[in-house]
Formats: sequence, C-alpha cells, structure tokens
Amino acid sequence: MSDTKAFEELTEPPPPRFSPIAPLTQGFDYSRLCVHTNNFGTIGKNLSRPECVLYEADGIWISDSRGGVARLGDDGSPTLLGSGNQVPNGFSRQSNGSFIVAGLEDGALHSIAPGGTAIRLLDAIDGKPLGAQ
Repeated sequence: MSDTKAFEELTEPPPPRFSPIAPLTQGFDYSRLCVHTNNFGTIGKNLSRPECVLYEADGIWISDSRGGVARLGDDGSPTLLGSGNQVPNGFSRQSNGSFIVAGLEDGALHSIAPGGTAIRLLDAIDGKPLGAQ
C-alpha cells in the first residue's frame, strides 16, 4: 500500500516517520506527510486551558490560565511561570528565554522573564485598547 494515499483510504496505520513533537526542518518532503491517529497522544496533565504549545530544546511550554505559561516535566506535570494573565491566548518566546503572552481576558500583552517575573507590557495604542471591544 502506498503511504501517500489519503488517510481515509488507509486500512492500517503507517509506521511513524518522525516524532510527533520533533520540529520540522527545511527540506522536509511534505508530499509524503501522512497523518494518523496513532501519531497523536496526550503528554500533559493538570493543565488549565492549554491552548498554545511550543516545543524547544529545554522542554515543552504550554499556555496555562493560572498565570501565563507552564513547562511540562518528564512526567507531564506543569511548572507554572508567571502570574497575572488570567486567560493567556498565545505566546512567543524571545531569544533571552522570556515570553511575550497575549491576554485574552484583559486585552493586554505581558512579558514573563525566565525567572517568572511578569509585567504588563502594553494594553493600548494611542489611547485605544488592544483587545476586541
């Protein structure tokens, strides 16, 4: 059976070609990509509203509504980093290890330092709020 058939046509899962959490690199042949349910699973536990996920060399980082972001331990348990952002809705990681986190509930951007110190960066431009009104 050709592994390039649509997944609906597969009668058995193809062998995994790469780790589902490994970063994809330039030169990856997307024409051979085949998605199957056996390539997915749950890796975290005790998270609160996990929405944004980032896999990096130092761990798996996930947004967590208890304050900002969490790093998953080897057993899947989260270690929280930051506070004050009640509904983080996405983040990016800076080269210094800090995070810029978008707050859905407060419509603000927050910065969380590698040590966990959180500050509100921006909530308005020219007096107009960032969040949807």
